[in-house]
Amino acid sequence: MIRTKPRVRNQKFTKMTPGYILTLTCALPSASALIIPVRNPVAPAGFSRRRTCVPRCPPPSPAAPSRGRPLYAAPRRKIKPTPRPGSMAAAVLDVGHVVYGESSRKYRRTIFTYSDWVGHRANTGILRTLRGIFMSGIIRQLLRNAAVATLSAVVVVLWNAAAVQLPGRAAAVLPRLSLPMAPFTMSSSALSLLLVFRTNASYGRWNEARQTWGKIVVHSRNLVRMSATLTAGKLAEDPESSAAQALEALMRDSWLFARSTMNGLSGPDDNLQFLAELQVALRGSPNLLAQFLCAPDRATASLIQLSLSLDRIPVAEKPRLEMDKSVIVLSDCLGSCERIFDSPVPLVYTRHLSRFLSLWLLLLPLSMYDAFASAAAASYRGGAPWWCPAGAALIPATMLVSLFLFGIEQLSLQLEEPFSILPMQTFCDNIRTSNTRMRDWVLDSGRDGFWA
Repeated sequence: MIRTKPRVRNQKFTKMTPGYILTLTCALPSASALIIPVRNPVAPAGFSRRRTCVPRCPPPSPAAPSRGRPLYAAPRRKIKPTPRPGSMAAAVLDVGHVVYGESSRKYRRTIFTYSDWVGHRANTGILRTLRGIFMSGIIRQLLRNAAVATLSAVVVVLWNAAAVQLPGRAAAVLPRLSLPMAPFTMSSSALSLLLVFRTNASYGRWNEARQTWGKIVVHSRNLVRMSATLTAGKLAEDPESSAAQALEALMRDSWLFARSTMNGLSGPDDNLQFLAELQVALRGSPNLLAQFLCAPDRATASLIQLSLSLDRIPVAEKPRLEMDKSVIVLSDCLGSCERIFDSPVPLVYTRHLSRFLSLWLLLLPLSMYDAFASAAAASYRGGAPWWCPAGAALIPATMLVSLFLFGIEQLSLQLEEPFSILPMQTFCDNIRTSNTRMRDWVLDSGRDGFWA
């Protein structure tokens, strides 16, 4: 409440002393918008003559609702979130259209931060989810397959509508297209099991690839961490010593192993960028660069070079054996990546599922026509209009069912080869960044006398 001197309409409010204002208890959302400067020519003892800010509080409404919010709160402005860099939404803004197919895989290399998780948990509205159907690259990629299945539904509806309208003998000659529902009911469980097994197998491959790259990142850091801490005394004495040079080579070769592994798992589009990064990383070793470019298996060559760099680190025998265990783990990770990349899910399984699903969806309208025709007859008591034949709702229903069932198969196909949708470039950059930070931390600690 604000107790002020009663004021008369259209009277200039020129005299105001602090004695008139007892207390301010209004919860104002924006005080700056409701404060006006007032002249104070007459000030009592103990107060200086200065401009006083008096809150202007509008008169309360007689029927003001109380819902726990400020009565005169400013309207909330809805801020549209910025798309995450590298995401599909950012690709739509950059390219100007929805990217789908093989060209969309590079936009599915997702790295989440805290704000991304907050937005991910908030994206639960049904209208927002359904609106995203038109932005789905999977849906756009499957439109051709869904159109073929929908065409079968169109043929069934039009054929049966023509058969009903023909005279008696012609209608007897022209058969009615329909199948019982029992075969589809019995085979639906087998189809669902095949789809589930296919999806689980593909997700298992993606999960194993992600865990393998996690091991590559962790053990690359572990090599540099142990080498830097075990040689910290020599680095503190002489930052340009042979131990420091050996540590720099180990940092470079740990990144080189991860980047070479990525290049072996990527397509030919990555060769130019890989060559540019190699020239920067090996600019001080032209012979090693030429030898590395001529190597038939660059990932294996980088693993050997990493072992040679580790051997030049001046540490005792026991710590060296512990560090060599990380190199063994990196070798296992390379083998795991090659196994996933070279061996797909058995083709006989994939092709049988694709044929089963395609034939099932093509024949599905024959079994659902009677149910949709009966529902249409019950809705139109006087008969269906000429522009809407009986069972016409079967057409959009078939399209939706085919889109989602073909979509499950397409999702498993997208996950089967996981490396082109994994952010491997980000993993390699993180290895280089973390190695540099660990080296700098050890050097700074040595300058501060921690290792003295």
